[in-house]
Amino acid sequence: MSYKKELIERITELKELASGSSLWVDQEIRSSVGLEVDELASRVKRTEGVLFIGLMGGAGVGKSTIINALAGEKISGSSTKRPFTERPVCYHHQDTQIDLEALSDQVKSINIADAPHQVERIRNIVVFDMPDFDSIMEEHRVIALEMLPRFDLVIWVTSPEKYGDLSFYEMLGRASQSQDNFIFVLNKTDLLNNHNGTK
Repeated sequence: MSYKKELIERITELKELASGSSLWVDQEIRSSVGLEVDELASRVKRTEGVLFIGLMGGAGVGKSTIINALAGEKISGSSTKRPFTERPVCYHHQDTQIDLEALSDQVKSINIADAPHQVERIRNIVVFDMPDFDSIMEEHRVIALEMLPRFDLVIWVTSPEKYGDLSFYEMLGRASQSQDNFIFVLNKTDLLNNHNGTK
């Protein structure tokens, strides 16, 4: 279930709980809770029609290139030493309000980097660039697995130098419960000729 759908379900449960609590909660408190729930529902509705994409891959496979290709222009720096490799980075249109603090609290209190942009082409797409899962830090893999169910779509990126890495298949095995929304991308295909001994 996506993060968005999960939030909507929880909001519905809150509204039912608040309205059915007349026997043990006074009217003033119920009204106050009702207003807060309505505000939360309004915030979620602002992201209706927005696709949440998780970008998974090892170091140097070209995840930034995929983000820039989606945007049609450069919004992510292409480097194996990106400034936020230790945490997920959320790329979203500046007019799309994403409650990163609430999401962080749900996923083991991780710190998600905010990367707003102004690209109209991907106004309705929110991309989470996840930490490299072939890092020596197990925490990176844990964060990635925790966030997987919150994505509408997961793009797994690999490259000719990386497709044989055991870490890629280990992560896929650990994430098998979410595989109905997976897309696989082989990046840097220009390197295939080099692997075949040609230039």
